[in-house]
Amino acid sequence: MPVTEYINNIIASSAQTIHALHILRSHGMQTESIHTIYQAVVIAKLTYASWWSFTTATDRQRLEEAVIRRRIRSGLSSSNQLSLAEIVEDADIFICNSPMQVVTTIKT
Repeated sequence: MPVTEYINNIIASSAQTIHALHILRSHGMQTESIHTIYQAVVIAKLTYASWWSFTTATDRQRLEEAVIRRRIRSGLSSSNQLSLAEIVEDADIFICNSPMQVVTTIKT
C-alpha cells in the first residue's frame, strides 16, 4: 500500500473516531475517558510501525492538520500537547530503546 493511501486511511479512520468520541461526550462520557480513548485509538495508529520515514513534507502537514489540530479544535486534548513529529519521534525512541531494556533485564 502506498504511503499516501495509508495516510488517507489514517485521516478517514481518525475522523470517524473523533465523530464517535463527540457522540460519547454528548451522552455524558467523562473528558478524561475520552482523552484516553483518543490516545489509545488515534495516536496508536499514528505511531504504529515505521512508516513515518516514507512520508513527504506534504503528507506530514496533511496529518498534522487533519488529526492533531483537529483534536485540539474538538477538545480531545489541550493545545499544549505534542506535535505529530514529536509524537512519532517519542514512539521511535521508545521502540529503539525497548529491546535494550529487555536484554538488560534478562542479563541481570
